Amino acid sequence: MRKALTVILSLLLMLAMVPAAGAALHGETDQTTVEIVMEIGETTYTINGHEEEMDISPYIVDGRTMVPVRFVAEAFGLEADWGPRDERTQWVSFENEAIRIELEIGSPLIHLDFRDVVDPPPSTITSDVEAQIIEGRTYLPLRVIGEIFGAAFDWGPKDALTEWVSFTLTEIAPAPIEPVEPEEPLEEIGVELVAEGFTSPLAFVSPGDGTGRMFVVDQAGVIWVLDGEGNVLEEYFLDLRDVIVELRAGFDERGLLGVAFHPNYPQNGRFFVHYSAPLREGAPADWDHTAVIAEFQVSEEDINAADPDSERIILQIDQPQFNHNGGQIAFGPDGYLYIPLGDGGAANDVGLGHPDIGNGQDITTLLGSILRIDIDQGDPYAIPGDNPFVGEEGRDEIFAYGLRNPYRISFDAMGNNDLFAADVGQDLWEEVNIVARGGNYGWNLMEGTHCFDPQNPEQPPAECPSVGLRGEPLLDPILEYRNARNGGIGIAVIGGYVYRGQAINDLRGNYVFGDWSLGFGEGDGSVFAATLANGVWNFRELAITNRENQRMGLFITGFGQDADHELYILTTENAGPSGNTGKIYKIVPVEESP
Repeated sequence: MRKALTVILSLLLMLAMVPAAGAALHGETDQTTVEIVMEIGETTYTINGHEEEMDISPYIVDGRTMVPVRFVAEAFGLEADWGPRDERTQWVSFENEAIRIELEIGSPLIHLDFRDVVDPPPSTITSDVEAQIIEGRTYLPLRVIGEIFGAAFDWGPKDALTEWVSFTLTEIAPAPIEPVEPEEPLEEIGVELVAEGFTSPLAFVSPGDGTGRMFVVDQAGVIWVLDGEGNVLEEYFLDLRDVIVELRAGFDERGLLGVAFHPNYPQNGRFFVHYSAPLREGAPADWDHTAVIAEFQVSEEDINAADPDSERIILQIDQPQFNHNGGQIAFGPDGYLYIPLGDGGAANDVGLGHPDIGNGQDITTLLGSILRIDIDQGDPYAIPGDNPFVGEEGRDEIFAYGLRNPYRISFDAMGNNDLFAADVGQDLWEEVNIVARGGNYGWNLMEGTHCFDPQNPEQPPAECPSVGLRGEPLLDPILEYRNARNGGIGIAVIGGYVYRGQAINDLRGNYVFGDWSLGFGEGDGSVFAATLANGVWNFRELAITNRENQRMGLFITGFGQDADHELYILTTENAGPSGNTGKIYKIVPVEESP
């Protein structure tokens, strides 16, 4: 049986990034798409009419056909300094005039020196794999190189690293997207209703399994499934209403807050949720609830249902108040799980459950931080070795801190895979950060780029520290805006995604985010787009041409991203988790809006 497989050349391999970011590969091609036709079980394959012989048969993993990347590279005349032949593509060394990779031998820190490279990756990348020395040459797994450049692969089993890779798309893929700054910033978008009838949708997530399905996290405690045709299935994927706290109908920040599908979900069926449970036994009696990170498995009988009895508690964090809980969890490009947590609630990071320095600045608590854990190792998890406080004072799980309420986080699907976190402010300023390992983002010494006094939150002091308690710098956000309660444009920033879709050319490379509402009365949320130019992030409000007053006219509760990197706006008519007015809209070009 013949199979037609197609891929974007740049996603075949960062090998195909020639010549500008050629990664020391030689040989050029003007192909932007690749069609592979092979006989399963045979040793020949055809790439764009050019037949090649393989010295090994294709490898079948869970029904997917895996081909060594080396053969695809060789078919295009791309050459690299591979490790020993019997290891095929597992280890590779690069060095040329454009890119030089230098390594601290025995250390996982990789230094890159870029010359004549367009839009280069960062100068320092952290790898979870040490370099390997083979016959005097330094080699890195191609997987690591691919992650540095944001290349996307469907890898074989993790322990095979880069040896086997599967290309299983069934249509000719579009040309690679380059994050180019548009000549004129996009000012208008349209929206199209795709689903409704939810209570308070907080996340809209693809499982990454090629089915076209999307999963809706509803704060009320359930996860819904939209099938590949966009139909909302009647049965829940997961129902956690019996284990979450009783929610306040008028307004609440607790509930089912996020879901993250394991990077190998198609193979292992594992996914993770973040929810608010009643206060656990042994927690401070006068605190409010316990945040839970839990793992579940998909049902063996039905891909549209989770196994409710498969729950495995990964982490529990006691919360002193009902608010500032963080929310959406996410897997990073490193395969680790990232967990955003607020400062514990109340206001100003003071009061019950808040130390004198505030939870945001207290590295002995998990509150006010973004955590990073390895859920593929340990019991119930392991700590990545390069987390900033490993072997030092501070909780090992912490990746970054000094945050008030990082309600939505997301990784850029391309570029440097930056981690964006929208941090909801107190009374004066809302902010968005690009989060770095070990970064201190200032709360409650700072609110945005401004000094903050927790005893007088509406009057910023004239002076404040520029460093934290350990002498570390306080990092500024990439953008901020004034809160609507003090003459600004919104009262709670809602994080989104960097747009990497195909539908709206002028929106590519923009960070699309929003604000919950201008006030608590009627929902009146805003949608923004931010671009980086000359080292500075600038943003503007996007006019929604097919909505009244060119605004959503609803509370914006979150954003979603599908497998094609198209974006969605999650809304509700109610300020709290009640009713069934929750709707999901897709962002579309103005000319295609209904």
